[in-house]
Amino acid sequence: MNANSYITTDELIYTINHSQEIDRGDEMGPTAIKRGKYIYVYRTWQDARDEEERKPMWQMMIPVNIKSLSELYEREDLDADDLESKGFWPLIELISKYAHTPLVFRGTALSDNDKEELRHRLMGYFKDHSFGEDYRNGRLDAMYGVMCQLGMEDDYDTTKGSYKAMKIKAGVESV
Repeated sequence: MNANSYITTDELIYTINHSQEIDRGDEMGPTAIKRGKYIYVYRTWQDARDEEERKPMWQMMIPVNIKSLSELYEREDLDADDLESKGFWPLIELISKYAHTPLVFRGTALSDNDKEELRHRLMGYFKDHSFGEDYRNGRLDAMYGVMCQLGMEDDYDTTKGSYKAMKIKAGVESV
């Protein structure tokens, strides 16, 4: 997938809310709102459950860190047959495109505090020798994968370098 086919979280929400292809021009299109770690998708006012309350009917929740449509199928948050029968196939394609966009390109940036917490946790994993070497290496590999996914490869390398420097200063030759 090339960078032109990536879609950020904001673009997903905007497209759901404004695309005529998804809206179909008959006020039946969904409405998307980001709250925390999820994008809530509601049907429009026309599909309201209770005429007196006039609240839009909930349609699905999309985690901002979704990796595939199968996650929605497993949680039963997405009924593709129902959406397709109502003409919402472009919505499914849009969510699929979003799910296949690497997290680092979605525009859901980490705060400086979140990044510092990841660096601190990584240093703790380097220092912790209370587990077996295989388990420790597995944790470090997982942390490397997470940090690479978030575009923090340099932070990983810097933290690893700091740990090696600390070990050398302490007089321990191998890391």
